[in-house]
Amino acid sequence: MVVSENQLIINKARNLKIVLTEKGKKSNERSMKKIGSILSLLSLFGIVGLHWILILFVAYGKMISQYSSNYGVESGLTMTFDGKHPCSICKKVSKEQFKEAKKMAWSKSLKKASPMITPTLSIVIKR
Repeated sequence: MVVSENQLIINKARNLKIVLTEKGKKSNERSMKKIGSILSLLSLFGIVGLHWILILFVAYGKMISQYSSNYGVESGLTMTFDGKHPCSICKKVSKEQFKEAKKMAWSKSLKKASPMITPTLSIVIKR
């Protein structure tokens, strides 16, 4: 049986299409697994409260920059982490964290607490 060139080309194209389809399925499965992993991590971050930590990290950087340029590095660091000089972002985060805490069942004792739940960090600079 003699096969024409056109038939050979058509057969090669069909075989290539089958191979590409199988590779596409594997690639699609991998990308769906990656998307699922990313969504799982994001939901875990939300449950744990990591989003607040990331926002506060940015706020602390902003505060260090502003306070250090106005008052010097030592005073800037002290003012940033003493809890007495919160920026607008820190105040907003504290209010939102307090709202979340009030919604939790164990937060009955927090009703008497102040709405400022700000982490403090003591920094000692020795000369």
